[in-house]
Amino acid sequence: MDFLREIITLFDSYKKVERSSIGSTKSSSNYELFFAGLKDNSFQTDEDAHDFFVKKGESPANYRKLKSRFRQKLIDRLFLIEYKSNTYSDIQKAYFRCHKNWVAARILFGKGMRESAHYIAVKTLKKALYFEFTEIILDLSRLLRLYSATMKGSQKDFAYYDQLVTDHLIILENVLLAESLYEKIVLPYAFSKSDNKAIMLLAEKFSKQLEKIDLKNETHSFTVFAYFVHNIRYEITHDPKNLILSCDTAIEKLRAKPFNLRNQIGSFMLRKFSAHLQLSQYPEAEAAGMECDRLITKGSINWFTTKQYQLIYLIYTKQFEKIPADFYPVLKNSKLAFRGIGVQEIYKLIHAYLYLLNLIGKIPKDPEHPLPRFRFGKFLNETPAFSKDKRGYNIDILALQILIALGRKNYNYIIDRQNALKQYSSRYLKKNEHYRNNCFVNILLHLIAAEFNQKRFLRYAESDLKKLKAMPLEKANQISTFEIVPYEYLLSIILELCD
Repeated sequence: MDFLREIITLFDSYKKVERSSIGSTKSSSNYELFFAGLKDNSFQTDEDAHDFFVKKGESPANYRKLKSRFRQKLIDRLFLIEYKSNTYSDIQKAYFRCHKNWVAARILFGKGMRESAHYIAVKTLKKALYFEFTEIILDLSRLLRLYSATMKGSQKDFAYYDQLVTDHLIILENVLLAESLYEKIVLPYAFSKSDNKAIMLLAEKFSKQLEKIDLKNETHSFTVFAYFVHNIRYEITHDPKNLILSCDTAIEKLRAKPFNLRNQIGSFMLRKFSAHLQLSQYPEAEAAGMECDRLITKGSINWFTTKQYQLIYLIYTKQFEKIPADFYPVLKNSKLAFRGIGVQEIYKLIHAYLYLLNLIGKIPKDPEHPLPRFRFGKFLNETPAFSKDKRGYNIDILALQILIALGRKNYNYIIDRQNALKQYSSRYLKKNEHYRNNCFVNILLHLIAAEFNQKRFLRYAESDLKKLKAMPLEKANQISTFEIVPYEYLLSIILELCD
C-alpha cells in the first residue's frame, strides 16, 4: 500500500491517470474510487481498501485483482508524465526524457526495429553526453557500436562508439567506487547518530583514497559522491571549518558545469548550513538556509532537513514567534510519510519539543497555524529506532520524558524514571565522546535529588553546571547532530518550572 500511497502524489487528479485508462466503465469507476481513497488518506492499509471494495461474501481475489491492475495503470502512466514545470531544472527534465528514450530505444531494438532504435539512440546519446548521464552513455554507445558493426558497416562510427564505451566504463567504475565508499560510511548512521571511531578512521581512509584518483574527466556524479565522502570525514571528526571549505570546493566544481545542478549544489549548501550552526555563525547560517530554500526541491529529504535546521536556527536565536507560520505546516506535509524512518523519527522528536515549548508558553499561539495534536504515549511508541540509539537521539527521548512531565507537574513520573536515568548515564555515556550529554543527564538526576526545589537543585548541580558552561555548543564535538533545543535553554526552562 505504501507504493500506491506514494506514487499517487505525482498526480493531482484521477483524470491525469485516466488518460491511459484500460478496462470497463465499472473498473474505471473503481480506479477513481481507489485513487480518491488514497488521496484523502481513507485507505491507510490494505484492510481499509479491502473492506471498502469487497462486499460480504465476495472473494478477496477481486480486491487483489483490482489493486494489481490499478498499480500497473499508475506505472504505465509514469511514462506519459511531462516534466515541463519550472520547478524542474534543465538537468532534471533531461534526466526524465533521456531515461524514457533509453527504455524506448531498447524496446524498439528488442522488437527488431533497429532503424527506429538507432534514430532515438543517436539523439538521446547526444543529450546524455552533455548532461553526463554515464550509464545511458555507456549502454547506448554499446547499442550504437553494435549497429555500426552489423548494420551500417562503418569503421569510423564503430571506432567512435567503441572509444565512448572504453572511456565511460572507466568513468562509471570511478563513480561506482565513490558511491560504494559513501554508502559504506553512511549506512551505520541510518538509525544511529552516535559516533563510531572505526567509521571515523574508515571515512578518513576512503577520503584519501578518492583524492588519489587521477581523473581524465570528472563528472558531476563523481564530484557529488566523492565530496559526500570528504564531508562525512569532516562531520564525524567534528571539523566544521574544513567541512565548509570542502563544501565550497564541491559547489565551485558543480557550478562550473554548463548546466544547472541546483539540487546537488543544495546538498552541499545544506552541509554548510549545519557547519555554520555548529560554529554559532548565525548570519552565515541564515544566508545558507535561504540558499537551500532556493536550490532544494520542496518535499525532498534535503528539504525536510533544511526545515529542521531552519527550526534549530530559530530556536538558537530565540525567534520563537516565527515558528508557527514557518514550521508547523512542515509537520503536516504529506510527503514526510515517505521520507524514511530516520527523517520521520527526527520530526517526531521535533514535534515533541515544540509541544513542550507550547506547553510552557515559550512559543506564542497562532490561530492560523496551530500545532498538530501531540500524544506523548504515541510518540514513545513511534520512535523505536532512536530508542535503540543509546548514545544519540535517545537522550532527547529521555530528556523529553522528564521535561514534559515537569511541565505537567507530574513529579511521580519523574521519580519513577530516576533509576533508568542513572543506569543510562553509567552504561552508555562516556565523558570524551558525549560530554555535554553526560553533563545534562547528571543535571537531570540532581533535579530529582533536589525534589524539584530550585535553590537545592542549583546547589546540587553546581559542579555539572560549571562543566556544561565550560563546553559550549560551538566547542562540542557534535557536528553530525544538533541539540534540537540547546541544553542551556532547557536548563532555563527547568529553573522556571521548579518550585
